[in-house]
Amino acid sequence: MEDILRTGLVIVLGTAIVGCGSPARQAQSRQTAAASYAEGVTALESRDYSGAVEHLSAALESGWLGYSTIPAYAKRAIANAALGNYDAAHADLDTASQGEGDTAEIHVVRTYVFEKQGKAKEAKAAWYEAKKLDRRAKKIKD
Repeated sequence: MEDILRTGLVIVLGTAIVGCGSPARQAQSRQTAAASYAEGVTALESRDYSGAVEHLSAALESGWLGYSTIPAYAKRAIANAALGNYDAAHADLDTASQGEGDTAEIHVVRTYVFEKQGKAKEAKAAWYEAKKLDRRAKKIKD
């Protein structure tokens, strides 16, 4: 129920903020954001981490991803961690958790980032939080 209310609130606020743009322009912006997101996911899956960061950044900066940006921030954090950009990865996860709350996905990705950094204690704590929020959570493997 909370997710439905949050989604409705974001849609209403987004409509109020965007407001006056033409429907055709709004549809085009949504399609462009969706295409950038899809290209980012494809790049991440093919281990083109720089490409993933580029496309996911474009999708996030567009402001047209829809009601949840957590998946885009999480995927960009994975790509940044793979590139060794740990501060950027943690910043993405911090932004995602501030905007939409604490989720298992954020903690799973944070576990991955800490593991890439060689910070076993922090990784273990993040993993504990992920499992607390979702017992079905699975670790990210390279």
